[in-house]
Amino acid sequence: MQSGRAATAMACFAWAELAGDPATQVAALSDMSTLARLDGDARTALGCAGAIGRAAPDRHWAGAMARIGMARAQAPTGDVRETVRHLTRARLHVDHIGEDDTADAPWLSIASMQIRVEAGAAAALRDLAAATGEPRLARLAADAACTALRLLGPQQLPSARLLFAVRTADCLLCAGDVEGALALLPPALQDAPAVPALVRHELYGLYARLTAGARRSARRAAELLDTARLLAERARPATG
Repeated sequence: MQSGRAATAMACFAWAELAGDPATQVAALSDMSTLARLDGDARTALGCAGAIGRAAPDRHWAGAMARIGMARAQAPTGDVRETVRHLTRARLHVDHIGEDDTADAPWLSIASMQIRVEAGAAAALRDLAAATGEPRLARLAADAACTALRLLGPQQLPSARLLFAVRTADCLLCAGDVEGALALLPPALQDAPAVPALVRHELYGLYARLTAGARRSARRAAELLDTARLLAERARPATG
């Protein structure tokens, strides 16, 4: 998944199915949902995310991952109501995580799930803002991304910190804060030893939005100049 090895990802999914372990199945389904979304297949991404809840129906951590996956699959369609509903349910699941949940896998903890949910919420709200053109959603996305960064310790998971920093910059860009977005990127990228595939995907999206915004700004400037020229010509006193 991280290196673009789709066949390996499919093999891991098949192995997870054979393992019969709910935690392994949930992790694999979550990755499959992400892969489908990166391929632009929203329907499959939504289906894999929905299957997470069925793999571990009595676990709040699995419910949170399912809802985040569904929110991320739904957001690019511009469906505000469904995306926000999934995010609300994901956060409610996190609030109810207990010892039974955290015993399911070594990597599970309430803190880790809070990070996952807030990072996923940031991405979903960012995609929703991009689809709808609503800056308020982008500002909410930036808040969620900053929360995920704050929950992650300064020495923890440098690749995740890089991902969250780039995502925060993208959220600010969608909110119209171009200067704030560009100010975040150099410090985040300068010490990165390598850029994982998911971070590259975020950077491509950020770059596309930045260049599209520049084209719109240039086009708008040209329109204003044309309008100013026409007004000036009309105001010019007649001679002769």
